[in-house]
Amino acid sequence: MANVRAVLSEIFPNINVDAVLREFEGMPLINLANLVADIPPYLTEYRKEGGQGANGAAGDNNNEDNAVPPAALTSTSSRRLDQLVGELLAQLRADMATDRMPPFGGYRNLLVTAFTTLSPELMDAALEFAENRRVSAFVVVFLAFNGLSDRLEGTIPRGHAFWRHNERRGEPSGKSREKFTKAGFQDVNAVLNIVKKYGGIVNFRSLLLTKQFTCAVCFDSFFKDMSVICGSTTNPDGSEHQFCRGCLQAHAAAATHEMPLAEFGAGLKCMEHRCQRPIYLADIRHLLAPKVLKRLDDRIFEENIAAAGLPLERCQNCNFAAEIIEPKEQRHVFICPNCDKAWCRLCQKPWNDEHFGKLCNEFGAQAANDQYWRGVEARLNDVVARNCHRCNLQFVKSDGCNHMTCRCGAEQCYLCRAPLTDYRNHFCQHPNEPNQPGCRQCNKCKMFGDAARADAAVVDDIMRQANQENPKVVPVGLNRR
Repeated sequence: MANVRAVLSEIFPNINVDAVLREFEGMPLINLANLVADIPPYLTEYRKEGGQGANGAAGDNNNEDNAVPPAALTSTSSRRLDQLVGELLAQLRADMATDRMPPFGGYRNLLVTAFTTLSPELMDAALEFAENRRVSAFVVVFLAFNGLSDRLEGTIPRGHAFWRHNERRGEPSGKSREKFTKAGFQDVNAVLNIVKKYGGIVNFRSLLLTKQFTCAVCFDSFFKDMSVICGSTTNPDGSEHQFCRGCLQAHAAAATHEMPLAEFGAGLKCMEHRCQRPIYLADIRHLLAPKVLKRLDDRIFEENIAAAGLPLERCQNCNFAAEIIEPKEQRHVFICPNCDKAWCRLCQKPWNDEHFGKLCNEFGAQAANDQYWRGVEARLNDVVARNCHRCNLQFVKSDGCNHMTCRCGAEQCYLCRAPLTDYRNHFCQHPNEPNQPGCRQCNKCKMFGDAARADAAVVDDIMRQANQENPKVVPVGLNRR
């Protein structure tokens, strides 16, 4: 931690490194450096008093065209936009309380040439509403220019001519701010200073807000530079789905457990239903917490190994999977690389001092009895639980249909355990008959067949046979049938 603090302090002398380390504890140095470099000027809690931007330029510098949206917090942009609009509307209300002003053609022409995407008729309507007050007209036109006219509802009457001409056209001017500054309207320049505080979300030169998008999951609005997309950034049809970083991080956390990953371990599945494009892990690594990233890397590695068809054996203690090349008869012991527990590969019992130097059947009568019933228990477990035919992950269904999809993407029938390639042809398509376990017209599995009842019948048969073959003491946990 001391080394990380020293490196960041040297690179970013005007950043409050201790505050950053407290907020993002455990994040790798490279991720922290990228995050600090993107801290916008208005996040003063991460800056030393009177400090400069992360790139060494003063916070109130002249590099206004290169202002970037906030990248550290996913909801910052929406809050900052609301704050900006709130301040502008407060200025509008205060200005509307002053005396009206006489018409001034020079100011109208300034609005027309500065906000070139709006029609002259809208300028006339804005000036009419503002009764030629310069600040009020500027606020109205600025909001219309940025597609925020809805924020004026309740301020401008619905029957006003402004709403008839409220549309945008063409491309914005690149020097809008310079036109107002050179014109020397002090009251308008005071409003421009308010806008200037929001350089992270406004291109101050053109007075155009950074483009926004709507997250496909939470439906909140965020600025374009904060989006995460599925597929490549060069999708030819431009049909990628966009998500905010908060939803992405929740999606990634869920993917560390049961949720399927993208095919071939490329990353996460797209959160849009039926979309086959992945969210590439390489594009989002810097956005994820170290623990989440490590679990995702482990899952992808394990599933790629399983997809290769390698014979894996799992530790009975921690479920760690490993490939052992030697057959069981040649190498009896499995020592888990993860937890260091040792197991006998032949009888699945712990490899300890009692087992060392002895064959599996040399533990005496009680050991033989225990071994027998342990085998019965394993058979019962195999009846109740299923194993994925691709990655060997064990699972049990709690409810729902019998078409199962493993987190690795493999599909199988829960009733007969067969791998599925076309589930429609595997399951019975005839109408269900009440109280009828099977179909009278075919022998196919039922999509909503009662697997628990079928399992219970097999369990009864196994226990009945076991009691007949070895009617000795039944270990705790197994009930005689």
